[in-house]
Amino acid sequence: MPLRVPSAYVEEYEKQTRPYNPELAHNYIRHTTMGHTELDPAMEETVKEQKRRNL
Repeated sequence: MPLRVPSAYVEEYEKQTRPYNPELAHNYIRHTTMGHTELDPAMEETVKEQKRRNL
């Protein structure tokens, strides 16, 4: 599966990071896009609660 770089990171990733250390850059992006089975539900609840409070 090809690496999908988040749009907020594309410019810096292509110009600053990947040319100097491609392996580190790839691993960093890969880890920022992974889910976390224990933390994801807690974050979803936090977002729901924030939305509820802002209504």
